[in-house]
Amino acid sequence: MPSQQTKVSKKHPISLLEQLHPHQLALYLAMFGSGILFLFIMIAHFATRSPQEVFIVSNYFSYSTSILLFSSYPIARLMMAYIREEGRKMISGLSIASFAGSIFVLLQLIGWSDMIGQGQDMTGRSGGFLYVLSGLHLLHIVSVVIVSSFMMYQYAKRLVDPVKTLLLFNNPYEQIKLKMLMQAWVFLHMVWVIIYVYFVLLN
Repeated sequence: MPSQQTKVSKKHPISLLEQLHPHQLALYLAMFGSGILFLFIMIAHFATRSPQEVFIVSNYFSYSTSILLFSSYPIARLMMAYIREEGRKMISGLSIASFAGSIFVLLQLIGWSDMIGQGQDMTGRSGGFLYVLSGLHLLHIVSVVIVSSFMMYQYAKRLVDPVKTLLLFNNPYEQIKLKMLMQAWVFLHMVWVIIYVYFVLLN
């Protein structure tokens, strides 16, 4: 009987949370909070928008979305590269993620400028909400790009030393950090796609 109770307790959500690294738990809570914030802003827009309002999403937002989706594959392969101890592929994946994220930021800013040039500034209801949502998302993207670039720099330094390379691939926390980074990227990809599709479908 005691063994059965132990097996049951291991499947309990609280038990699963206790098994997480504190940094993982902090990340999940942050993603949950951010997700709720984005959702509430979108609900507020949907509830207060005017059906007669003419609003066109800049083509540059479509370009930035394509760039973000393009970077999904190399990011998804990061953990596999770590497990196989393929350091070059890890650096390559992180460099693609950082570069794609930087291009995404640039295209978003150009998209804002394009919309303002068309007279769709923050005074319009839909425009105002899109600027707020995309601006918040942009801040998240910039932070993850910085983390990705820093990790890429660290890996590049360690991989030239056989001892540091051995420690890198045998340190459980390194795997946790890489997993957290991947999850942050996936979360931000999903959030932006939802925001983009929402505004496109409304117009």
